[in-house]
Amino acid sequence: MHSHPVMELVHHPRGSGVTAFEDGREIGFQPHGTVIYPARLRHDQRMSTPGVDICLHVRAPAEWLSKALYIPPDSSGTKRADRFVRTEFLHLAQVRPDAGRRVELDLRITALLARLLQLGPLAANENPPTTLETHVDGARQFICENYARITSAGEVARHVGVSEDYLRHLFIEHGGPGLNRLLNQTRIERVKELLVHSRLPIKQIASISGFKTERYLSTRFKQFTGVGPSTFRREYLE
Repeated sequence: MHSHPVMELVHHPRGSGVTAFEDGREIGFQPHGTVIYPARLRHDQRMSTPGVDICLHVRAPAEWLSKALYIPPDSSGTKRADRFVRTEFLHLAQVRPDAGRRVELDLRITALLARLLQLGPLAANENPPTTLETHVDGARQFICENYARITSAGEVARHVGVSEDYLRHLFIEHGGPGLNRLLNQTRIERVKELLVHSRLPIKQIASISGFKTERYLSTRFKQFTGVGPSTFRREYLE
């Protein structure tokens, strides 16, 4: 646990993890997210996926901030980097205190804070992302973007920086579909779209959707829908 006599802004261009506080609260952070700590708040940052931190220490009135805030990458939920935030952190982190530039730096810090708050702050004591949510959300995002080329559940676990068994446990604890079921469910939804909106043969649809063979696709598809892919396509078109 450590703290600083001034407000600290920590931007994470890469990497994910959790910041823990003395009272047991936690903030989960992901790539391109930012955590703002008030002065003298003791915390401990733990990385689950290796990354980089860019830190700014800012002298500010104590009443400006009484609790830590997590600023997600953007308000749309796409987890993309905000160009202004990224650029200003990179530039300001290289600036040393300079009385002659005080007005300029004050304005830049104010603009940066305003932009961060526009992206949607989340207070540390107002239902923050937990370790569980950080890993599960990261796994879901990875599956959503890479379902067609994921070869195993272990690949998903490695991406979020935990063991496969532990990630499976987190999915069970979180509720909803399990890890493997979510992967197959995501693929099946893609198969449905292709069956309905294309004339591609089922063998090609299987390859596009991440299934190794047409037979394996048919088996999984029937498990999820109760009918085979050919029957599903025919019934929909009728």
